[in-house]
Order: sequence, then C-alpha cells, then structure tokens
Amino acid sequence: LGVFHSASMIQTTDAVEFEVSIGNYGKLDKDAGSATHSAKPLYDGTAYYFVAWDNKKPHIVIENNWEDCSYRINALNVLCNIADDLEKGINAISYSLRKPSEYKLGEYSRDIQELLDSLQQHLKFKFPSLPTDEYNKLDYHLRKYRISELSTLW
Repeated sequence: LGVFHSASMIQTTDAVEFEVSIGNYGKLDKDAGSATHSAKPLYDGTAYYFVAWDNKKPHIVIENNWEDCSYRINALNVLCNIADDLEKGINAISYSLRKPSEYKLGEYSRDIQELLDSLQQHLKFKFPSLPTDEYNKLDYHLRKYRISELSTLW
C-alpha cells in the first residue's frame, strides 16, 4: 500500500496520473490499483503546476509474488551459525591462552572439549532436501558441495 503526499512542480497542463509498479514494464493496468486517478494540474501562480489532492490523497496497491527461496536461506543460516559458534569458541580459547595465570590446565581442556562437542552437534545437521520443482543446477551443486565440505570436518 502506498500513499502519494504531493505532486508539485509539474510543467504541463495536460492531465497527469502516477503509476508505481513492479514487473509490468510500464504497461499501465487500470484494474491493478497501482495508479492514481487522472487529474488536471492547477497553476501555482509562479512557474509550475500542481495536483490539488488536498486531504484526499490517492493511495495505490502493488501486488507482487516472490519465489520461495527459504531452502536456500535456511541452509546458509545453518552454516553461518556454525561459523559463529566456532568463532566464539576459538576466541574463548584464544583469550584463555593469553591469560595463562588465570586458567588451569583443566579449564583449557574443558573449553576445547566444549568447542569440539559443539562442532560435532552442528555437523549432525542434515541439509533440507531441495524442493522437487523449484531448484536449479546451481542449488543442486551448492548443496552437494556444502555436504561434502561439512563431511570432511568430522
């Protein structure tokens, strides 16, 4: 839903209408609700014309459909979460190694074990299967590559 606030500094006396669209390549579709009503601009007394909408500002509706790409986003989110967890674990271990007087040997091994356990849990993740009719060759090869790369980690 969109609302037009004003239409000023127009340099024509012909009737004007405004259209906002996604994907119809400028072909005006009067039934789609994506254009304002045609209105004749009024002279502002100096150099320009304006459309006198006053308190009755036109609104438009733009309908659009987007493909479902959640299977792509979900897989990427999982990989990003694995990377974030690994980074946090490595940073914690790195911090503890910089402060050896504050940590005991058992704490080092505990932190490393927690990192490895976390990684092992993440690697049990199974990528979702691809939708039967919506994926392309790139999706297929990317999924295959990701599974192959994760399997080499453990």
